[in-house]
Amino acid sequence: MGYSSSVSAALISKKERGWVGERNHLIMLTKPKKKPGWMSQEEYDQTLDTLKVREMKAGGKIMVTTILCTKEASKGVLKSLFRDRWNVGLDLRSIKTTVWYGASAL
Repeated sequence: MGYSSSVSAALISKKERGWVGERNHLIMLTKPKKKPGWMSQEEYDQTLDTLKVREMKAGGKIMVTTILCTKEASKGVLKSLFRDRWNVGLDLRSIKTTVWYGASAL
């Protein structure tokens, strides 16, 4: 995403965001005024000045997404997507490990 821990975040007013839900709100992230050391100037220049995101707590985790509409994706749907994505990542890691050890045994 191109943002570091120095990004400032501001809650969007209820009037601007409408009702999102309990532990489920919109925030506006603002690009740091100074380019982070790990980022090229070209990447920094291409990064948005602000980014509106939805932050929610679900299943004991804090999740952030650019899917802002709760009708498009409820907290439950996003939690399920996260879990599925996590499992895909574990499967890929397992495949890489198997291929690596299989190749080294040759």
